[in-house]
Amino acid sequence: MNNKYLLILFMFATFVFAKDKQYSIKEDVSIMSIGSQRPVLIEDNNLLLPNSREEIDLWVEDFEGNTNGEWSAGAGWQVSTDDYNSASTSMLSPNDVTTQGNVWDLVSPIISLPALGEGETMNFSFFLKGDTPDTDGNGDNYLEDYYSVSILDLAALAWKESSTNSLDGNSYWCGEEDIGNGNPGYLNDWLQFLDTPSFVVPPSGVLSADMSWYLESAAGAAVAGTCVDGWDAANVRISADGGQSWNLLTANERAYDFDCGYGWLHHDTEYDTGGSLNNLAPGWGDTQPWSNFTFNLGQWSGQEVIVRFAFGSDPGFCTLDDASATGFYVDNVNVSGTLDCSPETDCDVVFAGEVWVDQFYDYCDETRPGYQAWEEYVPGLPFNGNVFLDISSLAGKDVAFRFQTRYDEDDDGGSGLGIMVDDLRIYKVSGGNYPAPWDLGAEPANQSAELAWADMNASGTNDFIYDNDVFDVNNGIVISGDGDAWAAERFDIAGTSTVNSVSIYNVNEGNVDVTVGAFSQVGTLYNTEPEYSLSATLVPGWNDITVPSWSMNNSYLIGYTFSATVTAGLDGSGVGTNSMVLLGGGWDDWNDIATANALPNGEWGVRANITYDGANVTYNVYKDGVMDVAGLTTNYYTATGLTNNVTYTFSVSATYSDGEESDQSDSVEVTPQAQTVHEEYYDDGTAEEFFNAGSGNFTAVRYASNVDEDIVRFKWYQDTDGGAFYLKMFADDGGMPGDEIYSRVMAGGLVDGWNTYDLSTEGLTLSGAVWVGTKEFSSTKPVGLDTDSNSGNSYTRVGSAGEWTQVPGNLMIRVYLDCGENCSDEPPCTPADVNNDGTVNVLDIVSTVNFVMGIATPTDAELCAADLSGDGLINVLDIVAMVNIIVGT
Repeated sequence: MNNKYLLILFMFATFVFAKDKQYSIKEDVSIMSIGSQRPVLIEDNNLLLPNSREEIDLWVEDFEGNTNGEWSAGAGWQVSTDDYNSASTSMLSPNDVTTQGNVWDLVSPIISLPALGEGETMNFSFFLKGDTPDTDGNGDNYLEDYYSVSILDLAALAWKESSTNSLDGNSYWCGEEDIGNGNPGYLNDWLQFLDTPSFVVPPSGVLSADMSWYLESAAGAAVAGTCVDGWDAANVRISADGGQSWNLLTANERAYDFDCGYGWLHHDTEYDTGGSLNNLAPGWGDTQPWSNFTFNLGQWSGQEVIVRFAFGSDPGFCTLDDASATGFYVDNVNVSGTLDCSPETDCDVVFAGEVWVDQFYDYCDETRPGYQAWEEYVPGLPFNGNVFLDISSLAGKDVAFRFQTRYDEDDDGGSGLGIMVDDLRIYKVSGGNYPAPWDLGAEPANQSAELAWADMNASGTNDFIYDNDVFDVNNGIVISGDGDAWAAERFDIAGTSTVNSVSIYNVNEGNVDVTVGAFSQVGTLYNTEPEYSLSATLVPGWNDITVPSWSMNNSYLIGYTFSATVTAGLDGSGVGTNSMVLLGGGWDDWNDIATANALPNGEWGVRANITYDGANVTYNVYKDGVMDVAGLTTNYYTATGLTNNVTYTFSVSATYSDGEESDQSDSVEVTPQAQTVHEEYYDDGTAEEFFNAGSGNFTAVRYASNVDEDIVRFKWYQDTDGGAFYLKMFADDGGMPGDEIYSRVMAGGLVDGWNTYDLSTEGLTLSGAVWVGTKEFSSTKPVGLDTDSNSGNSYTRVGSAGEWTQVPGNLMIRVYLDCGENCSDEPPCTPADVNNDGTVNVLDIVSTVNFVMGIATPTDAELCAADLSGDGLINVLDIVAMVNIIVGT
């Protein structure tokens, strides 16, 4: 069996809270090797891109004295001054017996959103703190206690004149032509009204109307602690006081199906028993083909009235769940001699109501944002719904926000703090898309630094290739279950570009059908829906696909779908700097996933031929946060006037043709040094293992030179952040560590990977040879150990009285030496003294044999000493010559 790697995608189901949707807990993607059956959970990170656009606050609510108007808080929300993110106040929906078994709303005042300019987007964020341990108390993977955020567009009215399922011509319809899946119908959380113009009821007046509805069945309707016996509901009402109060009208032909619809009660608890609206709680549900209904209006004879056709949907069922549930239809509303309303008569009807659009739902346990600590909930954090928190479509409209908590009837999973919110922020990301430069690198020089970065002004047509064309089906990736995932490569291109063709490598044994797509940026994220896509059948090997000139701007992704039956091909020979994967809620960097979980790393088999125009920018270089130079037209720069052995931080920004400056690039640190400074080491830069000598024990690595040199910098590679140790140096005593000549504590700011420390002011000199190493504390992190080679120069000792013993490999401990005026163009060496201990003996032969056998790799100085024949090679002839030197022949 091929050792493909399995990605298990858990699809989100629906769940019932009282009557609500069966929202599932967030199940992270699981990856496993078919060979090892070792599952690894992967959390959707929704990789953030560097934000190169200015954020401008449009509306902020910190809940300090309701500065933006009164919020409407139900009984399940309260002001809290005990805990908050900013200032002194937040809003709390407690998770206790007072809120069990109900839904609680916190509704903002009306917010007027401004229009957006070209290239601008609008988003929102808020701060959250919570603790709801009964997220899934019964362990069925469906949510019990959770929260959601919805937005009301006051202009988004669902009633309209439409020919959809009309009786004749057009009818009045409470529905949408496309609810987001291509089907007509209605959504959750609607409360919609169709009001007739006012009219005077004639004696013994009768209202007639043609009506039809296709709604949710009322079967099984119940919500604990309420009067609910129906779900989505429609009814007819009448008002004799201009709409201030309403009475229910009952049809002569069909009684109402239930007495208390959740489609009403969900929006206002006054519809419940004893409430002021309970008389309006009955309704129709299920299905009713077109039919004429009559209503007796005799008790309002002589009064001026308004008739209202009302529809309410609850949060748990709509056309998305049943395509046949398409809404409420009305036509030909008549009162003899007084009222004649239909779309054809241009009757002055009034559409009113509210349409809440869910943005996302989430919960607050240890796996989700805001658990027991304030955290800003920002674009990219939702795992469902409006992942980007992008509300650009609402620009220029009046809206309201709703935070809604939902607690079930028990705390079988425990109770906690509840949900707290603070500092709701609506902002626009302004000024278009201005990427910062990338790939900034720096090389130290004498009192200067050489900087270079990607050329954002480059133009032309090229094949963009990130793989090494080394594909193995054993590195293949598949998912478990239904649906598709995406494997994509990131194309970092500045400015506009056109994708001419795409090449995909198929590692499957036969032909497979996939979707190929390009994904643009959305603010600081990559879109999860393709900007362009097409279907393709891939044959085994490379497939060249001509695309219809996909026009893109700045960085984007190109990829293809894979599934349980279609394997994504991975070139495992590289690091995987451009490979991305879309497994669920957002895009992840495959390098991060692979590295963290010991999975195959590399690049996907995706190439593209792209014509790119360049961004027409100039560059600005910043040194330690202050602009050093502006207006550069080249993608390189030499920073001069620097002080040797002082570390500087550089970054670069780009200024675009419209005068806008991007954010600064990722920064780099560089330490200028004299050109006589050179780094000495034995390791190859890769740690196959890590080594701890143990608390109170020592390590040491020998470095030698035939000229006196200053020791100017110490460098080491450690595993994980933190820790502390003594930096130690020892004199050389016959090729072994001798007396201690230097000691200092190294602590604070130690990081995972390479670390350096400046010794240039310590006055340390290497004369002949010196040993550099550590004395460990109990907190000392392991140092890297290169086991691919062994120069024989790494040693360890137990305590201060123990014997020095060789470490099998090269400890990743390095030094920088400055030969100053003693420098020579040729490597300094004494012929045959390979280990530079001042004596030619059998130890030098052992080192040379290791070089010949490939066990160790010689430094330039060791090559100089061992190559006695002067032919540039180390071989058996050099060993024979060395033996002759030792025996004196």
